[in-house]
Amino acid sequence: MDAVFGPDNFRSEIIWRRSNAHNQLTKQYGPIHDTLLFYSKGKRFTFHPGRTPYTSTYVKKNFPYSDSHGKYQSNVLTGSGTRAGESGEPWRGYDPTPHGRHWAIPSSIRSLIKFDTANDSVQRVLDKLDALSLIIHPRTAGKMPRYKQYLSSSHGVL
Repeated sequence: MDAVFGPDNFRSEIIWRRSNAHNQLTKQYGPIHDTLLFYSKGKRFTFHPGRTPYTSTYVKKNFPYSDSHGKYQSNVLTGSGTRAGESGEPWRGYDPTPHGRHWAIPSSIRSLIKFDTANDSVQRVLDKLDALSLIIHPRTAGKMPRYKQYLSSSHGVL
């Protein structure tokens, strides 16, 4: 492959797990994966990984809640580590810093806000998400709010 595409165009080695071994040999382990070498023709390329939808059992177990937007699971709204900027500042009485965390709003939830938030502070984005009922406030004092992560067509096993 290096001779065809050039060593600089090697992008990744992908291990693809098979669902079964595809052989009947009894004196050795059957091959249960394929090794794919990912190359491109140049530095600019487009990659579209295929996805297999989650099983209904997985969805039922991991996306137990539902509202008008669809099935969702509760997910953390903070990232590990403290920050000195606005992502480390309190919002509505919740302070991520004592928990060793900071506000980390994923782009998937930001995309549910129908207008540009690029120039908004983290706290303003949190206000907008809360106004859309996308934030789950804890029932226990001292806990941090979470967000609703919705099941979408882009979810699935790579």
